[in-house]
Amino acid sequence: MTFVAACLRKFSVCTHNVKVALVWSVFETGSASVRSGAVLSAYIYLCTNRNSTVGYVQGITGIAQMLAALPAGWLADKYRRDYVLKGAAALGTVAAATLAVALLYDLPVQALFAACALLGVYTGLNNAPLEALFADCIPRGKSSLYTTKAVVNSMASGLGPLVSVVLFALLGNRWEVHTCRYVLLAGLVMMVIPLIVMCFFNDDAKLNHQQATEQASLLNSNTCSAEQTLLPDDQQPGQTKNSLVPATDPLASGPRSLLTPRHLPVITIPILITTSDFIGALAAGMTIKFFALFFIQMCSMQPVYVSLLAVFTPLGVSSAALLGQALSKRIGRLQVNLVTRLFDMALLCGMAWLPAGSDYHREVLVVLHLSRTAFANCGRPLMKSLMMDNVPSCHRGKFNALDSVRTFSWSGSAAAGGILIERYGYPNTFFITAGLKLVAYLPLIPLLAYVDDGVFRIRQKREAAESDLHEPLLP
Repeated sequence: MTFVAACLRKFSVCTHNVKVALVWSVFETGSASVRSGAVLSAYIYLCTNRNSTVGYVQGITGIAQMLAALPAGWLADKYRRDYVLKGAAALGTVAAATLAVALLYDLPVQALFAACALLGVYTGLNNAPLEALFADCIPRGKSSLYTTKAVVNSMASGLGPLVSVVLFALLGNRWEVHTCRYVLLAGLVMMVIPLIVMCFFNDDAKLNHQQATEQASLLNSNTCSAEQTLLPDDQQPGQTKNSLVPATDPLASGPRSLLTPRHLPVITIPILITTSDFIGALAAGMTIKFFALFFIQMCSMQPVYVSLLAVFTPLGVSSAALLGQALSKRIGRLQVNLVTRLFDMALLCGMAWLPAGSDYHREVLVVLHLSRTAFANCGRPLMKSLMMDNVPSCHRGKFNALDSVRTFSWSGSAAAGGILIERYGYPNTFFITAGLKLVAYLPLIPLLAYVDDGVFRIRQKREAAESDLHEPLLP
C-alpha cells in the first residue's frame, strides 16, 4: 500500500501531458501485448506452419514503422505535437479495423501483412511526438519519471496476457486458429481506449518557466529540462540572473544545429546511445518474437502457461527497473545499464546451452528467460533519461524518431531470426543474438568519460573537490 500511495502522490504532482501519457501507456501497452504479442506469432505459425513467415510479418511491421517515424519526428519538431498524435489516432482506427476484418473473415495471410503494416505506421507516427512531449514536461535530470513510465508500460504489458489466460481457459486451452483469433479480436477491442486518450494531449500544457521551477521543487530536483528552463522573456542570452541553468549550458540554447563545436561534446552522448540501441535492437529482434514459439515447439507448453509466462515477465522487469533506479543514485545510470546488459548476455547463452527436453530443464529455462528479460529491459528508462538530458527540446522529436528506427531494426531482424531458426535451430540463434548484443555493448563504454555520473567524471569531480580542500586559505 505504501508503494501504491507513493505512486499516487507522484502522479498527483505530474503535469497534464505526463498524466495523459501514463494513462495512455497502460491501455496502449495492454492492448498491444494482445494484438501484437505471442498470440499473433502463434496465429501466423498455425496458419502457415513456418517460423520465417512470423519473421516476415514482423519485418513488414518494422519497415512501415521506420518509414512513418522519420517524417513524424520532423513534424513533431516543426508543428504542434498534439496534432500529429491526433492524426496517429485516426490512422490507428483504420489499422485496427483492417486487422479485425482480416481476422473475422479469415482472409489470406497477405491481409495480415497489410494490417500489420498499418499498425506499424500507427506506432511510428505516435512514438516520436509522444516521447518528445513527455520529455518536454519533465525537469532535467529526473530519471525517476522515465522509470515510472517504464514500470507502467511493463506492468501493463502483463494485462494483455492475463486476458489471454482467461480466454484460452474458457476456449479449451489448445493452440488452434479460431481460439487465437478470438484473443486477437479482444486485443483490438482494448485498443479503442488508447485511441481516444491520445486525443487529450495538449502542447499548451508543456512546462513554462514558473511551472518548471515548481515541478523541480516538488520532485526534489535542482535543474530542469532544456526548453522549460530558458531565460525569461525580458532577459537576453548570456545573462544568468534568475536562470535555472547556467548560460553556458549547451542545452539551454534554442533551435541550433547539434553539430556546432559548442554542441559537439553533448551530441556524443545521444549518438553513442542511439548506435548501441540500434545494434542491440537488431540482436534482440532475431529472438524476441520467437520465445513464445520456442516454449511451444521445444517445451510443448499449452496456451495458458505461455500466457502466464507473459504475465510474470513484466513483474520481473518492473522490479528490476525499480531496483536499477535506486542503484543508479549510488553508482550512476550508465554503470547500472552496463552491468545488467552483461547479465542479459550470460543468461541468453545459458538458455542456448541448456537442453529443452525434460521437465526439469523446462523449469530452469523458464527461470532463465524471466531473469534474462528483466535484466535486458530494466536499464532502458535510465538510458532514455540520460539521452533526453543531453538533447535540446527542439531536437527531441528527431531523436525519438531515431528510437522508432531502433524498433524497426528490432522488427526487421525478426525476418532474419525466423530464417536462422529454421536452418540452425534455436540454440545457435540464441548464441548469435548474444554475440550481437556484445557488439552493441561496446559503444556505451566511451560514455563513462562523458556522462555526469560516469565513473571517470565522478572521479574527476572527486579529485577537483579534494584539490579545492587542499588550496591555501586567503590571508
